[in-house]
Amino acid sequence: MVDIYERLSGFCPAPPPYREIISVLTAVTEETQKTDGECVVSAPWVTVVKYENNILMDFMSAASAMQSWNFFESIMLLQRGGEMLALWEEIVQAREARKLSFASSLLRGVSGSAEPHLYLWFQRLKASLISKFSLFFYQTLTQQTTPTEMKSLCARLSLDQAARLSAFQKRADAQSISVLFDATGLASYNGRPGYHHLEKEQPQMSGLDLFPVVFSTPTQPSHHFPNLVMILTDQNTDLATDKTVHFYDGGVGSTYFLHLIEPRFYVVIIFDGRRSERDSTINTFIQETALQLRCSKTFAALKPGYK
Repeated sequence: MVDIYERLSGFCPAPPPYREIISVLTAVTEETQKTDGECVVSAPWVTVVKYENNILMDFMSAASAMQSWNFFESIMLLQRGGEMLALWEEIVQAREARKLSFASSLLRGVSGSAEPHLYLWFQRLKASLISKFSLFFYQTLTQQTTPTEMKSLCARLSLDQAARLSAFQKRADAQSISVLFDATGLASYNGRPGYHHLEKEQPQMSGLDLFPVVFSTPTQPSHHFPNLVMILTDQNTDLATDKTVHFYDGGVGSTYFLHLIEPRFYVVIIFDGRRSERDSTINTFIQETALQLRCSKTFAALKPGYK
């Protein structure tokens, strides 16, 4: 497990290859299953490790499902991971687990803090993923409640990304800030995320339909879609290198800033008139947004001495 955490901390600022991590965790699960019933003394410690592995597996799988814009899988995995985390905390704090000096020191660290360091990190990871989930599926979630309640629920998150993007849009006087999804070549994509009847035939997507808006404030820049898709296609190589692409279109009198958050997801800021590609305020905000949605700081927190 230590090797897995080291790998996760090493991918910052790039998003981790979740599927590779899941494969390793699957192998760990198979190994721990082989130890069932072998030793009564180590049984409680093995139980703790199984909970730890399963929690990380669910959270990594949820992050992977979000990359495919899969609403149902993402929410179910986040829910199960959260429930498992609560059960794991009970195991760690139980008297039997406390007696295991090795497991206890591994979980609590040398400082002997009241809460296990790893447990606190899992809570931080869960909070980061829920914050990300609230933005990636904002439109789906708003259909299930009122706008007022949605804002209230998001305000309780560790980081309200929807409010954060809206605040910057007003502060920077941007025409709009959007997050786009690129469903090109994604066989599982059958339209906007949410619940779909299995027997209902889904329409074939093509053209602009393969680049749906995930989130947009204050409105969707529909008349800019052809331009945006053209830029995403033409500048694909630069975007893949974690570079912010700047483009001014004199024909419509607008400036575009585009950045790849993680595979298939892009943050797009549109301004009326010409804006400098070196504008530090805009570039810093875009880079911070990408790092936050990649959960980069959360994974970097696994490094020894991180503050």
